[in-house]
Amino acid sequence: MAKNLVIEIRDFFSLREIIGDLDERIAQYTSMGEEYSRELGSYLRRSEERYGKEDWFESLSMNNLKDEKKSMKNRGKASSSCWISYKGLTLSSTEQGEMEMLFEAIEALEKKVDKLIEAKKAVEELMNVGLSENLMYRVYIRDGVPEKMVLRPREKGAERFTLNMVFSKIS
Repeated sequence: MAKNLVIEIRDFFSLREIIGDLDERIAQYTSMGEEYSRELGSYLRRSEERYGKEDWFESLSMNNLKDEKKSMKNRGKASSSCWISYKGLTLSSTEQGEMEMLFEAIEALEKKVDKLIEAKKAVEELMNVGLSENLMYRVYIRDGVPEKMVLRPREKGAERFTLNMVFSKIS
């Protein structure tokens, strides 16, 4: 499998295989997020003496991390004064820009892990309702997260199958 594909269609021969793939993706993205978090924490500690009194640094401090995430969502990507646009890219040459980029990456990875966990729960529910292991699962994956599945019989002679399920939402 090529890495970092935006769109891919993969065939799986069991729901367990899909869960295994999801577990690998969750571990990979969680590890990346932890690595970026360590790097950001180290960066913030090193920079505190130099930039500690500046407004932008105070807004990035670990005490204000949750507020910063909310404000970054509200103001959009890379919109502070340390960024410039150039032919579709957004550039910065400042430490503030690097820290903002790390915050944004961490937040994106957390969202991706949440989506992967939800997808895994959905596949586990399919297992729990007894979906046959005699099926092939063709999965449409966008940005590393499964979005659609086509279920096909693995047996050559089988043309169709029936899936009877009852879905209910508990609020």
